[in-house]
Amino acid sequence: MIAFSPRQKGFVHETGCFNNVHILNETIKAGKTKDGLFAIQLDMAKAFDPVPHKAIEAALERLGLRKDVRESIMNSYTNLSPTIECGGSKSEVC
Repeated sequence: MIAFSPRQKGFVHETGCFNNVHILNETIKAGKTKDGLFAIQLDMAKAFDPVPHKAIEAALERLGLRKDVRESIMNSYTNLSPTIECGGSKSEVC
């Protein structure tokens, strides 16, 4: 049996996802009655880091995906740098 972190809210038998969606909905409603709203969601636990990239690549190959498609997917995991865009200007998140 897989042991999940107590912070895990997706893919578990509890109302964690419902609670998070409810909080987001209430925040958006409150933002509409004020001067606006900025919302940022960060995955601090880095949910997919524990999955070795070689395992992802092997699974894609077992599924029969063409090599160029697999390479494209695997390349999407390299050299990532998140950015925030606001008012036409972009800033890299460190």
